[in-house]
Amino acid sequence: MEAIAQNIKVTPDKIVSMLRPQQIEVSKEEAAKLLAFLKKLAKITVTKYLESDER
Repeated sequence: MEAIAQNIKVTPDKIVSMLRPQQIEVSKEEAAKLLAFLKKLAKITVTKYLESDER
């Protein structure tokens, strides 16, 4: 269970290396934009979940 709770940092380089085996080629700049989008999406999702929990 501790391994799941680790704070894992995702970097654009990590995204590039994760996508490469799937034959998806992205630049570091594209990976950075993707990472920013995913962080924004995660924040919106958590906010919406917490708002619905208050009702």
